[in-house]
Amino acid sequence: MAREYTTIVLHIAADRAADFEALFERDELQRWEDYTARGRFLEARLIRCRYSALQAEGIQDYVLHVVTADEHAHHEHDDDPGFK
Repeated sequence: MAREYTTIVLHIAADRAADFEALFERDELQRWEDYTARGRFLEARLIRCRYSALQAEGIQDYVLHVVTADEHAHHEHDDDPGFK
């Protein structure tokens, strides 16, 4: 299986972190669950970093890690109207 691994570090203003998490839970988590149920995502995680050497003062870092079934699944997600 030609899996594709994507890992991104997101830098979110610390005072907006709660808003970001609520937005993610409301809008993106259901999409991830759908893609996982259909076998398009094999793994999908959003990790709130307690410590990051990249993290500046006033910034909350998150690691987004997704393993897709193939490169087409990645593009399918990115082209999803709900994601855009």
